[in-house]
Amino acid sequence: DTAIFWGIKYYNDLLMEAGLLGNVQSEIIFQKDPTTFTFKQGWAFPRRIYFNGDNCVLPPPDAYPWLPNFSPQGKSLSTKRTMICMVLLVLLICFM
Repeated sequence: DTAIFWGIKYYNDLLMEAGLLGNVQSEIIFQKDPTTFTFKQGWAFPRRIYFNGDNCVLPPPDAYPWLPNFSPQGKSLSTKRTMICMVLLVLLICFM
């Protein structure tokens, strides 16, 4: 589970700007392929990243919260009730 990135000359301007604490942050979008990355407990990112030959530090997967495997079913019912109440309230205000 390793990703290797090579910068393009004159396109790495953001990487040259460090934050107040000396950190450099960038956004990378991964295509999550189940044959390439592991999906143990929802983890779908490479464990190690090399950028221009330098090893970038990533926290261990256990440091991140696990991703839920489902969504609660009761939430949609309360959302529907709230929407119905709001529509009725608007209709009541409009026709008074």
